[in-house]
Amino acid sequence: CVLGILMVPAYFLLFLLFAAGKSRLQLSLNHPRILLPYAVDDRTKSSVVLSAQCPGECCFKWSTSRPDVASVEAVYPDGNESGCSKSARVIATSLQQSRRASVITAKEQTSGVTLRCDLLITAIHRIEIVTTTKELTVDEPPERLQARAYDEYDNMFTSINTQLFEWTLLPYTGPKGSEIAEADPTSIIRFVPFDDSTYDGREHDDTRHLERIGQRGDQILAAGVSTGMAIVQARLYHNVWKNVPTHSVVLRIVENLMLQPSNDVYIMVYSYVDFVVERRRHGKTVVLAMPQQPYELTLSNTTVGSLNHSISRFTGLVVGRTDVQLINKNVDAAGFTRVPTGSVCVMQPGYLGFEISGGNWMLEVNRTYDVTVRVYDRQNQLLIVTENVRILAVFRDAYFEVLYSTVNGSFHIVRPLKVGDVTLTGRLRGILVGESSQLHQFRPPVTGEQPAEIFNPIAVLPQLAVLPWDPQLSMQHDYQLEAVGGSGEYDWSINRRSVGRMSADGVVTVIGQGTARPKASDERNAAIFNTSWLFVVPPVEIKFLPATVESLIGTTIDLPFAVKGLIQIDGKEQSVLFSDCRKLQLDWEFTEGEIFKTVHHTEYSLSDLPNGSCARVRVEALKQGHTQLSAVYRRPGVSLSASILIGGYPPLKLALPKQPARVTLASSYLYQFEGGPLPWPLDAVGFSRDLRAGNRESLVTHWIGERRVAVHASRVYCRMLGDQVMSAVVTVVRVR
Repeated sequence: CVLGILMVPAYFLLFLLFAAGKSRLQLSLNHPRILLPYAVDDRTKSSVVLSAQCPGECCFKWSTSRPDVASVEAVYPDGNESGCSKSARVIATSLQQSRRASVITAKEQTSGVTLRCDLLITAIHRIEIVTTTKELTVDEPPERLQARAYDEYDNMFTSINTQLFEWTLLPYTGPKGSEIAEADPTSIIRFVPFDDSTYDGREHDDTRHLERIGQRGDQILAAGVSTGMAIVQARLYHNVWKNVPTHSVVLRIVENLMLQPSNDVYIMVYSYVDFVVERRRHGKTVVLAMPQQPYELTLSNTTVGSLNHSISRFTGLVVGRTDVQLINKNVDAAGFTRVPTGSVCVMQPGYLGFEISGGNWMLEVNRTYDVTVRVYDRQNQLLIVTENVRILAVFRDAYFEVLYSTVNGSFHIVRPLKVGDVTLTGRLRGILVGESSQLHQFRPPVTGEQPAEIFNPIAVLPQLAVLPWDPQLSMQHDYQLEAVGGSGEYDWSINRRSVGRMSADGVVTVIGQGTARPKASDERNAAIFNTSWLFVVPPVEIKFLPATVESLIGTTIDLPFAVKGLIQIDGKEQSVLFSDCRKLQLDWEFTEGEIFKTVHHTEYSLSDLPNGSCARVRVEALKQGHTQLSAVYRRPGVSLSASILIGGYPPLKLALPKQPARVTLASSYLYQFEGGPLPWPLDAVGFSRDLRAGNRESLVTHWIGERRVAVHASRVYCRMLGDQVMSAVVTVVRVR
C-alpha cells in the first residue's frame, strides 16, 4: 500500500516534466525580434502586434524590461481582461533620438514557459516604395504601394504604421531623346482611399484612420485613369525626418488589350495574317479600330515580311520568324512585360492533309460531311490557308456529290453516293501574289491524298418491336434485333435500362414496362448508328387466326393466335400486334376435355408463324368429336379471352371391297369408305368428295347417298381395260 502511494507522485512528476519539455518546443512568438522607429510625438508611436503560437488553450502574461522604451498592452479576443491573452501590442514610447533596446517577455501561466522578444528602437535612415507590379491597367482595381523603412545598417523596420507620409504624383519625362510627351500625372493616375476599395483586413486600419483625418500613412492605393507613365514619390512628412531621402517609382498605365491571334501563327510565303486588337473593360470585350493613336503595330524582324498598317495585315515574304507588337507611344516599352504580342513564322509548304467532320474516314451513304484540306510544312506544322491560296481537291463523281466549295479550295461539303473504297487527292496549285494576282507556284509540287471507306446507313430491324409485359409475373423476355449496313460490326446499347438491357449480339431482354430506344452503332465509327423503338406494354386483346382446325386422331395441329397491346406513337394511341408473345403465359381451356389436349414444350421460331401471329398453340386429337378451345389471360383488373372450334376425326379407310375389285368392261362396282372429317357443327353444308384415279378417262364415278352422312359410297364404271389405283378425298364444306 505504501509503495503505491509513493509511485503515483513519481509518475505524475515524470508527466509534468514531459509536458513542460513538449510545450517549450511547441510555443513560439511570431516576431522573435522587433525593429521600430522612435516616436516623434504621441501620435507617431509605432506599434506591432506580438502573437504567441501554441497548441490548444494557452494564457500569457506580457511584460517589458524597459517601460520607458516600449510599453506592452495585452490583447484579449473577447475584450474580457480576466480571460486568456495570446497576443499583445508592443508600442515604441521612446522619444529620444538614440538607439534604445528592451526585452519583451511572455510567460505561459500553466506551464511557466517564458518566451522572449528583443526590441530595438532607432532612427529611420532611408525609405523604399514596394509594390507587386509597376504596370497598372485602366479601369481595374487599384494597386497597393507601400513604403518600407530601413536603419543605418539596412535592417528593415518591422512596422512604420503610424508614421506620416507625403505621397506625390510627378510627370514622367522619359530618358534623353525619348519621344514620350510629358503629361499631367493626375490625368494618368489617381489615389484611391482604402474606404473606397475592396481592400480589407486589420493591417490597413491605421492607414484608414489617417486618411479619414486628411493625412496619409505608409501605404497608398493607385489606380490607372488613362494610358501613360507617371512618377509616384513618397517622403516622411515630419520635419525630424527631413534628412531621409525621398523615394519614387515609375508606374506604367496601360489598357487591357489583346492582340489576336495571340498564339504563334504559321503561314506560307506570300500568305498573310490579319491582326485584331481587342479591348477588355468591365468584363466586356470590344474590337479596337486600327490604326488608332497612341497605338501602333511594329515588327521585331522587318526582313521576314511587310506590315500594312491601314488594315493591320502582315504578309510573309521570306522564310523566317518575327514578332508583331502593339506599342503604346505614351509608354516607354523598355522593361515592359505586358506588351501585346503575336508571333508569325513564315514557312515553305510540305504536303497536304485532309480532315473530315467527325474525324473518321469511314463514311455513310447520303450523309453530308465537311472536308477541310490542310497545308503542313515538312516538320508537320499546320500552316494557315488564306484566301489567296489555291488548292485543287478531287472527289470522284461516281462516289461523291460536291455540294459546296470555297474559292481557295480548302473547304468542301460533300455527300457520299455509293458504297466502296475511294481515295481523295489534292494539290496546292499556288498562291496569288500582289494586285495583279499572279499565281506563284511551289516547287516541288505540294500534294496529298486520303483513303476513305463508304458504307450503307445502319438500319435496326424491326424498326418497331412491341413485347408483352406481365405485371404479375415480371417475366424476362428475350427478343432478337438485327442490324444491317455499316461495316457489319456493331455495338449495341439502350437508352432506358429500366425497360431492357442489350446483349453484345443484339438480344434485348425485357426488364420492365415502358418505352426505350435500342441503338446499334458501328464499332469502327460510332457516328454511324441507328435506333429502333421498343414498347413493353400489357396485352389488351387476344384472337385466333384462320388455320387448319381439324386433326386426325393421334396427330397434332398448330393454331396461331395474335395478342395486341396499346402504344403511343406521335401522341396517338394505337393497338398493335406484339412482335413476339411466345412467353406470355395463357390458360388453355376445352369445353370437351377428352377430345384434345395441348402439347407443351415445343420449340419453334417466329419464322414458323404466319403473318399477323405472335405465337401458336399445338393440340393433339385424342378422339373423334368437336370441342371449343379458349385462350384465357386473367390478371387483377384484366380478363382477356379468345375461342376457336376444333375437331378430331378417325382416319378415312376403305370398307368395301376388302380385296382389289375385278370388273369387266362397261360394268361397275360399289366402293364404300368410312371415317374421315366429321360434318362441322352449325355451319357445315356437307362434304366435298372426290375419287381420284391414275387415268381419269378410264373410269366414271358416281357418289351415292347424302353428303352429310359420314359414310361415303361411290359406284365406279369401267370404260377401258387396265389396272387402276384409286384414292378417296373427303373434305368438309363450311359456310362462314
